[in-house]
Amino acid sequence: MTAEESSLRFWTVFGEIGFVLVIVGVVGESAELLAKLAAWRFRKHISEKGERFLLVTEVCFWAMLVIGLAMEFSGGIKVRIISAKENDRLKFETASLMHSNLVLQTKLLELESAVRELAHLYDQSTNALAEAKARLMAIRPLKPRLVECLNEIDPAILPALRGGRTKFELRMPMHNFIRLSGLCNEAGSSSYISSVVLSPTLSAQAGLGQVQDLVIELKQELVK
Repeated sequence: MTAEESSLRFWTVFGEIGFVLVIVGVVGESAELLAKLAAWRFRKHISEKGERFLLVTEVCFWAMLVIGLAMEFSGGIKVRIISAKENDRLKFETASLMHSNLVLQTKLLELESAVRELAHLYDQSTNALAEAKARLMAIRPLKPRLVECLNEIDPAILPALRGGRTKFELRMPMHNFIRLSGLCNEAGSSSYISSVVLSPTLSAQAGLGQVQDLVIELKQELVK
């Protein structure tokens, strides 16, 4: 509980006590009137001692009434002052939060713009890298690129070709098949590849995805 909340609670209770004193004082002040009504009703005279007692009682309750009014009035003023200060503080905090929110939104928009720009630059660099790699691959002779492709598919192909075997039944992922197909379509590929027979159906294999089965016949010139 903050100091403002404690103070507000104190002055609220203070004013409520004053209100109770006012009620008690008003009721007590009517004691003389009730006594005189009773005496008139029963046709009795109030003694001097009774008059003094009623006077003292009336003075006490009148003082209680005045004190209660003062407590209720001062407590109400304090409560209004503290409430006004608390409202001003809440308004200031709300304005500060709104300002901070606007700043964060601005920073977020700037960050989103920077991320989009970075993604655009990344796409450009990726495309440029792919284009450069394609040009480099095109510049390199066909034979080393074909050897590299076959080694990536199965490193045992070329040793077996050196041993005299020329036909190979292969199963490869689609990215290897696409690369091999491109090499087969290049000029001069007939110097190293006799034939390629594709399986009429595609299949899938766990860990490889979609795969292509084929039978390729290679020439000894590839390993000379």
